[in-house]
Amino acid sequence: FLFAHECTESNNLDGPLPSEINALYLLQGLYLSNNKLRSDLSKDIFDIPNLREIELQQNAIFAELPSKLPGTLEKIDMASNRLVGEIPSSILVLPNLRYLSFGGNKDLTGSISAEVDQTNLQVINLNDVNLSGSTLPESLAMLDLVIFEVANCGLGGTLPDIFVRSDDLQIVNLSENNLE
Repeated sequence: FLFAHECTESNNLDGPLPSEINALYLLQGLYLSNNKLRSDLSKDIFDIPNLREIELQQNAIFAELPSKLPGTLEKIDMASNRLVGEIPSSILVLPNLRYLSFGGNKDLTGSISAEVDQTNLQVINLNDVNLSGSTLPESLAMLDLVIFEVANCGLGGTLPDIFVRSDDLQIVNLSENNLE
């Protein structure tokens, strides 16, 4: 099969995410949001060389995130699933990533790496992700953020001056944390 985009949003798809997806080597966008997908994510499930966008939000995926994702990724939206484990640090430094949303996955843990400034991130949604014990790195100031949401994450410490450069910043949600 030679797909550029696979779009089956809101179709009541039920069952596991097929591991054969990674055989679609020309796939650039995977849009399977608002379904009933539940799955383990094998470590190479998204090992697709041209993949740019993953939209799997609002499913029932109960899995750890794969640590290996293609450097071509520009968008990852896996909000409102049942993701568990730690956010691999490799995800937060994908060079082309501009949109990252894992919000609503309360059993997901991690921190925002200081190396985040090596990305092109404009949208970060980690609402309700367990970032307990973490602080926000000053390197966030190097991003041209438009949306930054980290509500109810257990963040602590002093809020660094991270929004100085963000002329395009439209939404900031830091509520229900322990920031000073």
